[in-house]
Amino acid sequence: MDGCRGIAGMVLIEAAVFGLAAATGLALHWSCLIVAGVLAIAAAVAFAKGRADSQEELVPERSLHQVKEDIAAVKEQFS
Repeated sequence: MDGCRGIAGMVLIEAAVFGLAAATGLALHWSCLIVAGVLAIAAAVAFAKGRADSQEELVPERSLHQVKEDIAAVKEQFS
């Protein structure tokens, strides 16, 4: 199902490019750049909002604890 959504998204982006070109008379490469710019701005806004909304620090606490235990076990075996 995820593949279908990806394909549908790409088709919608392509439709936006062709629609912009047809509505304004711009060349396709300029329409592509404009749509890509809008998508890049939307992605940056979504990233910034997601990062700001994140309350917890993104540190793998359990993994760090396990690595510290592994290091202690190895040191104990060699001493």
